Amino acid sequence: MSGKAVPVPKCILVPRDAYRYWPSGEDVIRGTGKKAVRFIFEAQTLTEFEKTKLSRLLKEIINGKIEGLDIPKEWTQNHLLRFCYGTSWKTRNAVKALVQHLQWRRSVIPDSYYSLYPKVFNLLNSGVFYIHGRDQKFRPLIVMNFTKINFKENSIDDYTNVLCFLLDYIVDKMLLPGQIESWVVLTDLGKNGLGNLSITSLKQVLNILQANYRCRLGVNYIINPPKSIWMMWSCIKPFLDDITIEKIKISNASYSPEMMTFFNPYQVEEKYGGKAQNLIDYWPPYVPNSDFAACGKQIPLSKIKDSYSQYNPIEIIEEEPPAILARTKTKVASRVNSLDVSVENSEVSINEIEDDIFARSDVEDPEENLVDFEMASPFTRKFERNPTFMLSGLKSSEDFQKKLSMKIPQAEANKDKTESLESSVDFEPDPSSNIFSNEKEIQKKEILEMNSEDEVPQETNKSYCNCGKIECGLIKNSCIII
Repeated sequence: MSGKAVPVPKCILVPRDAYRYWPSGEDVIRGTGKKAVRFIFEAQTLTEFEKTKLSRLLKEIINGKIEGLDIPKEWTQNHLLRFCYGTSWKTRNAVKALVQHLQWRRSVIPDSYYSLYPKVFNLLNSGVFYIHGRDQKFRPLIVMNFTKINFKENSIDDYTNVLCFLLDYIVDKMLLPGQIESWVVLTDLGKNGLGNLSITSLKQVLNILQANYRCRLGVNYIINPPKSIWMMWSCIKPFLDDITIEKIKISNASYSPEMMTFFNPYQVEEKYGGKAQNLIDYWPPYVPNSDFAACGKQIPLSKIKDSYSQYNPIEIIEEEPPAILARTKTKVASRVNSLDVSVENSEVSINEIEDDIFARSDVEDPEENLVDFEMASPFTRKFERNPTFMLSGLKSSEDFQKKLSMKIPQAEANKDKTESLESSVDFEPDPSSNIFSNEKEIQKKEILEMNSEDEVPQETNKSYCNCGKIECGLIKNSCIII
């Protein structure tokens, strides 16, 4: 290839949504029997008529009718059916067409279409044949601007090589077997006739396209026709079959209004009725990064079937077992009290919570003193606040309470159950309890300070006994409690 690499811009590759687009009904095949027209061949269930004709062609191939010629490895039996369609279902003609095509490929592109690239590199940027956009069925749009043909500098063979390279490039990079198998052509005749392109040259181009790219044309929109062609089309159109009329659309204008009903305007250049900027450089090919649905329409995409992984396999990287273990399970940090365990600040793994693993406590032997996470934590395993904890505080196990009772003075161990760890947080304490001794002293001090001031009312000037009761006040030298 003389050092020239064929560029493949990311924008021209099959869009992600196209892998979920599955044609059906008349988008796959129209008509029946000999009048049928098929648009999708690969991975399709054939009709009985198609099976019969295809089996006859295969029988001729097996009998050596194409001796010395090799069928490309990537072809399927359904691909061979294209030659049956293109020859009006006559087996002998189908064999002849197949032989001619294989001979053409061996002479023009023996290895692959890449071998043509050095020959057509300069012409690819001439703007005669180029790619721009896709329709709402994700079919590529090929623009053929015959006004740019210059036979003074290039021959008809040069232009046919460009076209063949471009079409093979599209088949290889822009189509999707079983989903996108054809293209759309926009032919600009420029109103001035065919110019330097003679009728003989035009037939040569059309014959190459028909013989070597069978059943690939979705529709051809012809614009800016000269008066002669427009008048001729108007005369013969009533006598053409519906299939031909569906595939050839001639508009006596600078754009095709009918074409724009199947294209998003940003997929078509401004000069042809769209909203995309007109191209200046035609190679590498370009497909605008915009929606593909036409105005007011929606592309039917499957929510179940998706062929993306078939053409873009996902590489699965397996982690080593220690790495997986380290990611899914974390040990509890040292000296973590069970009361501090919560969803936000705990290092207990989710797996341990789900498996009813208990949090460790701050007592001497963590193995013998486990507190039920569900009962001890302010949060349940559903990550909601624990109503039991909010009402009753820490619920210790019986063994845990015995362990704690050994570490406090005997006098405290004999106290009433209302003072134990299982007592409610709303209990009413004994006023004589030692835990209020400091508060008693403070209140007595404040009352004595008040008695020492002259501004204190007479009725508050009282003496207090030493009974130890906060509520007691000595009135007339007698204890009001006793």
